[in-house]
Amino acid sequence: MTTARTGRGNRYGLAFVGLLLAAGGAASLTVGLGVFGTGRAHAALFTPAESRYVDGSGWFWPVVAAAAAVVGLACLRWLLVQSRRDRVGTLHLEADHRRGTTRVGAHIATDALETEIGSYPGVTYARGRLTGSTDALELVLTIGVEERADLAGLRTKINTEAVAHLREALGEQHLPTRLALRLDTTSARRHLT
Repeated sequence: MTTARTGRGNRYGLAFVGLLLAAGGAASLTVGLGVFGTGRAHAALFTPAESRYVDGSGWFWPVVAAAAAVVGLACLRWLLVQSRRDRVGTLHLEADHRRGTTRVGAHIATDALETEIGSYPGVTYARGRLTGSTDALELVLTIGVEERADLAGLRTKINTEAVAHLREALGEQHLPTRLALRLDTTSARRHLT
């Protein structure tokens, strides 16, 4: 899951590139259709005078290379941003900063949660992560369950026990939670053999 900021950047960046490509395509189409005269529609890209100017100026091709490098770096940055996640790294647990600060790695809280949920009957694995920001946390849980697991009971137990314990530990009154229960087929195969 990518962050909202990454998604917004993608929309703006792709809209900008789309507008540039549409403008270039429209310009090429109008020249090709002879809107600016039939002579220009069948002419070479550069006139002989323009070709001599390009060949005679020592700065033209380095500028083209620099522009290509900037475009290439922008594309590389865009690719790297795609891997950005909105996972919370550190939790600040002390509300009153005059009394000090308490910082805990978010993985410590989710590890404890995974251990607790993993001990429930019918659960084969539990993965959790805290996303969002320290001011607006969201819990994302992925739970592997056996085929015969009581899904309704398990969902209730996760919400009333494990997530309630995490809320209490974090001092959060409200912790939105996304829960995905997945059938663990490897556990079904182990029971058959």
